[in-house]
Amino acid sequence: MSKTFNIEAGMRTKVFRLFSSSIPSTINFNATAKDGDISGTVEVDRWYWFTWKKETLPLQARNSVEKGFGDADFIIHVTPDQDCEVTFTRRSGGGALNIILLVAVVIIAIGFVMIAITAPPPGG
Repeated sequence: MSKTFNIEAGMRTKVFRLFSSSIPSTINFNATAKDGDISGTVEVDRWYWFTWKKETLPLQARNSVEKGFGDADFIIHVTPDQDCEVTFTRRSGGGALNIILLVAVVIIAIGFVMIAITAPPPGG
């Protein structure tokens, strides 16, 4: 399932926000001008370790923005030079990290169970 925005020329539009997630991922979206080649800007605002960081990128036909581990609040604005359509494709990344975290939680849980089973009873 993809999300699509129709944006007028010169209109700064928030097209993506991910709040309260530290999982790294890649946000991919395509931009198509109604007439001619696409141009404009992509602004990325990140709340990274208690400070805002801003990055400005050129708007292209295919855009890919990396969201890092410490980006707790992550916002993307697009300002095209001409009327355009922005379509998001599936967000990628974070899958391997999610699996590693899940395995770590299972191992820790098994460890706690093993300690509880092998511990001597209280008072004895």
